[in-house]
Amino acid sequence: MRISFLVLMLIGSPLCVAADEHSGMTQQQVMEQRDQLLIIDVRGEEEYAQGHVPGALHMPHDQVDANLPWLSEYKDKKIVLYCRTGRRSGMVQAQLLEKGFTDVSLLKGDMPGWESAGLPIEKGSQ
Repeated sequence: MRISFLVLMLIGSPLCVAADEHSGMTQQQVMEQRDQLLIIDVRGEEEYAQGHVPGALHMPHDQVDANLPWLSEYKDKKIVLYCRTGRRSGMVQAQLLEKGFTDVSLLKGDMPGWESAGLPIEKGSQ
């Protein structure tokens, strides 16, 4: 009984609803709109250096709070996040939405999807 109540609480929470409103973007959508997007790679330094979406900023998922002062200028801009599996980018998405960011999406398929689509990849650190 308690578990059902907790599930209902989570499903009905504003955080879950807010995250659902921001569906993922396909690789093609990101390619077409990349000049209007802030693309953020939330993986670790080594992962980023081995290959990332061209023009993506590197902001490890555990450094979001430290980057909020400069990131706040993008509160009303479209932000796209990605990692390797979606776990870290999903956490960052929830965190940013909670902080008042209005348009935060995830890259569908994350970095493996980008690579399997044969899209360009940049290598090296920022």
